[in-house]
Amino acid sequence: ILLALGQGLTGSIISLMTLCSTLVGVSMTPVPLLTTLPITATVCGAALMIYTVSSLMTKYGRRNAFIIGTLLGLAGALLAALAIVLHSFSLFVFSTFILGMSCAFNQYYRFAAAEIFTDNQQKNRAISWVISGGILGGFLGPFAASQSSQLWAPYPFFGSFIAAAFICVITSLLLLGLKLPPMPIVTASTQRSEPLAAILKSRAFVLGTASCSVGFVVMTLLMNSVPLAMHQHHFSVSHSATVLQWHFVAMYAPALLLVLLAKRLTPIQVVVIGMVCNVVGVAVALSGLTFWHFLFALMLFGVGWAFMFNGGTFMLNAFTHSVHKSRLQGINSLVIYVPNALASLSAGSLMALTSGWPLVNMVGIGMLLLLVLGLIILGRR
Repeated sequence: ILLALGQGLTGSIISLMTLCSTLVGVSMTPVPLLTTLPITATVCGAALMIYTVSSLMTKYGRRNAFIIGTLLGLAGALLAALAIVLHSFSLFVFSTFILGMSCAFNQYYRFAAAEIFTDNQQKNRAISWVISGGILGGFLGPFAASQSSQLWAPYPFFGSFIAAAFICVITSLLLLGLKLPPMPIVTASTQRSEPLAAILKSRAFVLGTASCSVGFVVMTLLMNSVPLAMHQHHFSVSHSATVLQWHFVAMYAPALLLVLLAKRLTPIQVVVIGMVCNVVGVAVALSGLTFWHFLFALMLFGVGWAFMFNGGTFMLNAFTHSVHKSRLQGINSLVIYVPNALASLSAGSLMALTSGWPLVNMVGIGMLLLLVLGLIILGRR
């Protein structure tokens, strides 16, 4: 329960920033091309921190590392609020970078859940339960952002980041009660008996990591583009908030379904379902520009991410009790976040073009086709 709450509350910070950061960027940026720089700084902060998180967990334990993450989020949220008051774009970008570092810890709740069990089906169910905690984040983040955005009228979105700081404090207090199995100690003899290089080349690790990474890249590219696309087509902040709320719910709600389906579907089948949902989402997005087109497309992208990310994580269960698990989890998360940062940065540049929204969707299709090609090649081998 605490892991699911941690997943949800830290996820609410991510969804809050997805709505606010780009819109704050629109009002502050000196160059339109840099509109999505704040949210890109978030992803870059996560990418640079993601591998270090696994080292922190080995050294201090998962609970203490998760609490360190919430304190980083608190510092970043308060800095963001200060940047809005000072109208400093550079300080705001720095603050979202710090918030991104705190978001990196969100990737490890699923791994912590899997370690509690030894049976693979129980691992899959535990992962699904904890990831489904993101439903809370899907509603709470955009709701807190939109409801508190005018808390201090002269400074739009100042209140949103104060709300984010409050969420970080609540999360750290809840995590104080978390009890988890100790992290394994890696010795020279265990390293020799289980070579890391062999695991990195294994089919399960390559496919699992590729599925998580492509699912995240497609979702990030399209999710970060939506507030801009809706802003360009004169939709209100509340309309954007509603679309993002349901997108985040669609990201995490399928995990509850996977709790039941984990016994019936193979990880590859789960990933393929996710890819199909993404393709249908692109078809919906390209068929119109009404509120409902944006809503249903983003929901399909959310479901697509859920199946691809859960399916990829299920494949990684083979290494949950490996002596190298901390390094493997760090490498997996790093491979997810570096392309993610590039996707986030690309969103602003692509959306600055006349055909921005259709182009973003076609790039998403291209990424999915690359993954299909990879699956076919690895399947033949």
